[in-house]
Amino acid sequence: MLRVGDRVGPYRLEAELGQGGFGTVYRAVRVGGVEIPVALKVARERAVGEAEFLHEARTWVRAGGHPNVVPALDAGVYDGEFVLASEYVQGGSLRQQIGFQKGKRLPVEGAARLIDGLLLGLEHLHEQQIVHRDLKPENVLLQKGIPRLTDFGISRVQSGTAHTQHRAGTPVYMPPEAFRKVVSIQTDVWACGVLLFELLAGRLPFYDDDMFALMDAIRAAPVPTLPAHVPAEVRAVVERALARKRTERYLTAASMREALTAAVRPKSLPVEGADLHAELTVTPAEARNGGTFIVGDGRWRINVPAGGADGHGYRYPDLGEPGRHGGRHGDLMLQLRVPPPPGPQLG
Repeated sequence: MLRVGDRVGPYRLEAELGQGGFGTVYRAVRVGGVEIPVALKVARERAVGEAEFLHEARTWVRAGGHPNVVPALDAGVYDGEFVLASEYVQGGSLRQQIGFQKGKRLPVEGAARLIDGLLLGLEHLHEQQIVHRDLKPENVLLQKGIPRLTDFGISRVQSGTAHTQHRAGTPVYMPPEAFRKVVSIQTDVWACGVLLFELLAGRLPFYDDDMFALMDAIRAAPVPTLPAHVPAEVRAVVERALARKRTERYLTAASMREALTAAVRPKSLPVEGADLHAELTVTPAEARNGGTFIVGDGRWRINVPAGGADGHGYRYPDLGEPGRHGGRHGDLMLQLRVPPPPGPQLG
């Protein structure tokens, strides 16, 4: 049994990071030269055969080359152990940082930013014909706030929808068809919808300790209502990602990302138009009697009330500059000018 401090081939184990069905992940360094830390996945004895190990190694190498995917660095058999080294991401997993167990939820913008990064990574994987199949907070590492996909142990390389021999994944993140061993790009889209719900609500949309009850909920239960602070547009994105029929979900990670971006984009607020100022020069009789006058080089035909005097001001609503995005027009501010009558002429 390996312990911290042991050597596995060129690697020295420095700390245990976590365990899974495949085996144990350690923070390790390659001894000799510059000791760069790596995440070293060591297969549990008899937990995986050589063919499965090589499948994950090759898939992970194929998945690399994108900032939202943790790259594989090395894979081999050292001292009789199957090991796979990947870049060490110091920020830890999304599960560790967010702390869902305490019901903590993220602001809408923060949740959308994380899912945006994951969808970018999934776009890349799907272009390589890779379906991750096990997207969950434990398999998302954060590096200075940037989400990065990791763990390709059950990922599948395929060009379309496929039926698998074995059901695989984490049940609470699996879509209905995955329980029938059907895998496609929409498998990952569903998982992104679950994760987005979890980030916004601080809980899973479907959960039950009983596996059969959980499967029934995923297949038929309505998607729970998100908190009131979540905009309707974002709720619509979650609901479509969690559509029971995979053909009714987003067809690609890119289309879900576009919809989410549009849903959280700041809406244009109504902007009221500017007030305009004008002067109207009239005779004392016109000011006294009032009437209809043409103002602004023929732009406005307005009524001036009787009893006006020099310097009087009048406001005419909605005659100013037009507003934007549904905002009202500004007002016309009119000032009356009444010159005094000419004095007597001296001869």
